[in-house]
Amino acid sequence: LLLHFLLKMTATTLLIPPLISFTLKKRPEDKTLGLQVRQGPDDAIEVVRIHPGGPAAQTPLRRGFEILSINDHRIRDAQRCVDMLKFYSKKGSDMDIVASAGARPPGALYLMVKTENNITKKPSSASPDPDPGDGSFQGLFLEEKK
Repeated sequence: LLLHFLLKMTATTLLIPPLISFTLKKRPEDKTLGLQVRQGPDDAIEVVRIHPGGPAAQTPLRRGFEILSINDHRIRDAQRCVDMLKFYSKKGSDMDIVASAGARPPGALYLMVKTENNITKKPSSASPDPDPGDGSFQGLFLEEKK
């Protein structure tokens, strides 16, 4: 019976795009960052355009990539992404960005995990956006969307 069950099981391979991490630097002479994003399928924040010659063109970011975090803040909304890019750009601050080099598997989502006092925390549904000061960034994990 167990052998019959094992023979009926099929292996599934998820193709997970690599994650990239880089620093986006705005030069004083740049009027914009040269980057356009939109809320895509599965609520992904997709890069739709990289303007040639702009600061974003000097990074590994490309059209179709998904922006996951800016300066250790998880990005779940296109408007928040734009607001954060503008905020750090106005301050003249460099932006540490983590992105997925392509679309994630359908039905999957990335979770940002931070730690505080050596205890790993996962944001609750009551608090979908962790407080930026609640710990150090530990990484992004892929989880099946329910």
